[in-house]
Amino acid sequence: MVMHRDRESVVIYVDEDFSREHWLKPVKYCLEPVMDISAYNRMRNAMQWLEGGSVSRLAKVCLYQTPLKVPDAVDRRERTVSKSAVQNWKPIHSMNMDDVQRDAVELTLAQPDLALVHGPPGTGKTTTLVEIVAQHAHRDFKVLACAASNVAVDNLVERLAA
Repeated sequence: MVMHRDRESVVIYVDEDFSREHWLKPVKYCLEPVMDISAYNRMRNAMQWLEGGSVSRLAKVCLYQTPLKVPDAVDRRERTVSKSAVQNWKPIHSMNMDDVQRDAVELTLAQPDLALVHGPPGTGKTTTLVEIVAQHAHRDFKVLACAASNVAVDNLVERLAA
């Protein structure tokens, strides 16, 4: 492993198995740049975690290896949110939602894999997302909420905390 380099020298770290006698032999050595193995190991470990972890189904859906389930009922390790529970939910956080926002909340409650909320500015996406996160948290479901900017994530968190 390269420890330090400048225009005239390269200081390397070698494994303990590579004894001092190796360096005393009149042999030419060639140094070749290679990828940092620790970055590769982190990537491999992350992929192994995705394969067998609690998010393996979501990872497979996102990578197009498994089709999305049809929103019928949410089956989460022996727990089920029935159609009637989805249709009869009560707002927890956002009391003044319109019908489209309510439909979006119902869709996410019925969707076992993944839901996407998308639309132009000013249409109530953040209000809808706050209610979606609150509903899922109330049911002890895990939620991964992503946004295009840190400001959008901050806004979502602030609204949830209010």
